[in-house]
Amino acid sequence: MIIKVFQQKQYGIGLLEIMLALVIIAILLIMATRYYLVASDHRKVNDMISIVSGYKAAFACSNKKNQAKMNPQNMSDQGCLATQLWDPTTDRPVGPWGDGSWKWTTTGGSPYAELTYSNLSQKACKALENKYSNDSDATFDCSQPDNKNTFVYRFN
Repeated sequence: MIIKVFQQKQYGIGLLEIMLALVIIAILLIMATRYYLVASDHRKVNDMISIVSGYKAAFACSNKKNQAKMNPQNMSDQGCLATQLWDPTTDRPVGPWGDGSWKWTTTGGSPYAELTYSNLSQKACKALENKYSNDSDATFDCSQPDNKNTFVYRFN
């Protein structure tokens, strides 16, 4: 007696193949998310460096024009400050961590202005601290938990 064994053709995808595909997709998503978060922090730090440079140039320009009280609105009206660096509706500087604050002080000798940004992550704060380590006009508070750190730049 001859026994014939018939193999059935398999159609579709098996459970093992589906699980393998899902694991590969999950690994790719985790890697992409980590890369995005690192790249996002670097972009914000570079944006902050550009913002400070823009305000430095605007402050120098306003000083040449002998502006008595310098604020973003006055510096913009003089053509010294790019309008994308401040929000005219709130009269506050904009930045990668939300709105900053601008304080003009005339007490105790020469007038100065301070540009302050809060809500920085510790990584971003440390990166800015490294960038401005030799700049006495920059002060930092990088000791707080994430998203509670502060960067202050003083313009004389």
